[in-house]
Amino acid sequence: MKEKRNNLKRKKLYLILAILLVLLSCFMLWNILKEKGIIPLKTMTAYTTLTVGNHTGFDLNKTVLSFGTITNGTSSSRNITINNNYDFPVRFEFDVQGNISKFLVYSKNIYLNPKEEKSIMFLTHFVSNETFGEYSGRIIMKVKKTE
Repeated sequence: MKEKRNNLKRKKLYLILAILLVLLSCFMLWNILKEKGIIPLKTMTAYTTLTVGNHTGFDLNKTVLSFGTITNGTSSSRNITINNNYDFPVRFEFDVQGNISKFLVYSKNIYLNPKEEKSIMFLTHFVSNETFGEYSGRIIMKVKKTE
């Protein structure tokens, strides 16, 4: 009976050690992937809107990146400031999701040195024969370490 209890304790100890080893391996792999720039250091989302209509208009909304209203032959732009607070170079990756994506022109990758700051422009353009209406989406910004 005592031997069975000792075997059970030993099996529990081995299980706990195996779980700790797996967790430590996952943590190490996560850090390696971050170092290689595969996993983002930080991910941010900015909601964005645009109206296509028959008159030009401004929207000074502070909660979304709004491009206001554009008409045939016009455009609108907005700047955002990005900065690298890390002690190593980083890459900002931008991706636009939603039905606003067909209107936006922007740089997909921006590289910043340590402690550098840049102003990035997002520009809208009117696509001929586009349906008047509201368009929206999200700008996903991922910060990744560069080598």
